[in-house]
Amino acid sequence: MQLVFDIDRRRTTTINIKTTLEILHGSWNEVRQSTIRNCFADAGFVLPAVEDKGQPDENLIELDKTWDRLALPGIAFDDFVSADENMAVEPELTDQEIVDRIVVPKDNSSSDSEGDSEHDEPPISSADAADMARRLEGYLEKLLTTKTAEVEKASLCMDTVENFILLSAVKSHQTKITSFFK
Repeated sequence: MQLVFDIDRRRTTTINIKTTLEILHGSWNEVRQSTIRNCFADAGFVLPAVEDKGQPDENLIELDKTWDRLALPGIAFDDFVSADENMAVEPELTDQEIVDRIVVPKDNSSSDSEGDSEHDEPPISSADAADMARRLEGYLEKLLTTKTAEVEKASLCMDTVENFILLSAVKSHQTKITSFFK
């Protein structure tokens, strides 16, 4: 995606082993099981659904054993799991309280003049955001020298941020391959 973005912006991009591995890693994380299943289904390789009701699921057996060991007598697992299903997590509001939360008071003229300085800043372009994400990723790579769970989480977060920036930058539809041969 980054390469397409750079080509659209007429930027030169160097591709080395590290960049290639990052692209492969990002692509691998984007593939879902349903995508693979749909590809095989489109190709005609569909296995018939086999339902084996004779053997219970191994996870359910393990869950039952764990529940029997930990649960209080007389409490079913389903009741325990759904105990807070209908619990109110916020107080019920009156109509006036809802209106007060939505309507902005008009007498904030003094605070508006202070807040305008925050809004005077020009919006960040997609190219600038992509550059910032690249710089942040470089910073994280220098900062984090060991492979830990936190490093993996930071790397996945950066992949997600970069993908979001690149997808939001692309505003046109993908060109069909047949349009190149006309």
